[in-house]
Amino acid sequence: MSEHHAEAPGEQSRRIVLFGTEGIARELAIGLEEADHRVVLLGPDASMACHLDSLAEGTAVLEAATQRLGGIDAMVWAWVDPIAGQQRPLADTSPAEWASIAEEPLHRMMLFLKLAHLTLGDGGGRVILLVPSLAMSGASGLVPWSTVAEGQRSIAKAVARKWGELGITVNSIAVPASLLVPADPDRPLDRPGLPPMSLRPPTLRNDVAQLVASLLTPAWGSVTGTTIGADGGRWMTP
Repeated sequence: MSEHHAEAPGEQSRRIVLFGTEGIARELAIGLEEADHRVVLLGPDASMACHLDSLAEGTAVLEAATQRLGGIDAMVWAWVDPIAGQQRPLADTSPAEWASIAEEPLHRMMLFLKLAHLTLGDGGGRVILLVPSLAMSGASGLVPWSTVAEGQRSIAKAVARKWGELGITVNSIAVPASLLVPADPDRPLDRPGLPPMSLRPPTLRNDVAQLVASLLTPAWGSVTGTTIGADGGRWMTP
């Protein structure tokens, strides 16, 4: 996929590398463009194809993205394997399925964070992770995905504490799981008993992308290691 860019970037335009699943990444990129940012998409289905299988592979594509953008101000993680949303009892999950859903994405995100450190470490910047809100609430039949999502959120908090001295903030945005994988209307991807959304359901392009854009502004410069709920108010902290 070629670089996305606004017609006339303003002074607040940020240069963003977005690693994500194709459909999710495209929607976020469009929304970020509308907020006057420049975006390069990375991922298995993007023109800058990157599976994040090795540090060498990731370094090479990040160098190309840096040349294309003239620098990188922020890195956004928005990748999820679609099979993560396939509900099944934990007892019916094979070791291979557990590794694919719960272990491989965690290793891939760790590599993404290593690349973010190498890319942003000298000048600071923003790292933003999209996670399903079931990371905090859990969900019936989705133990592997809930596990990896909470693991990703916890790692984000750990690196946020460590990277603060470098001027790098790391925050997570918790969105409805149905925004990240195809959902069966008859089998909600939520924990039973959660109340309905207090607000209208959010969209990636008009809501989540604008929240990402907000996190890139100076106003959020002192916030790190937090998880921001963007699930319409369905899950709330006690």
